[in-house]
Amino acid sequence: MYNICCKSLLETLQKAARGGNILQNRIFNRVAFLRRQAGLTQSQLAKEMGVPPQWISKIERGEIDTSNISLLNGLKLAAALNVSPWELVR
Repeated sequence: MYNICCKSLLETLQKAARGGNILQNRIFNRVAFLRRQAGLTQSQLAKEMGVPPQWISKIERGEIDTSNISLLNGLKLAAALNVSPWELVR
């Protein structure tokens, strides 16, 4: 089950990169929504993930192409937000 979820996350991130801004923006908006729903600031989320706060900011502003988000960072993001990886891209 975990492998299927990871594969789906990676495929969706790659598809978003090929699909252009609409799908990517949906993913970025979803990350911002889930972060706020978790009651986290961008800095808190970044610290939880072990990434620079600017990375979270760039994700939410759509300045990072989804094909440049590694599977590991996608999984870290889901874990830090306490959601399944699929929740990031649904």
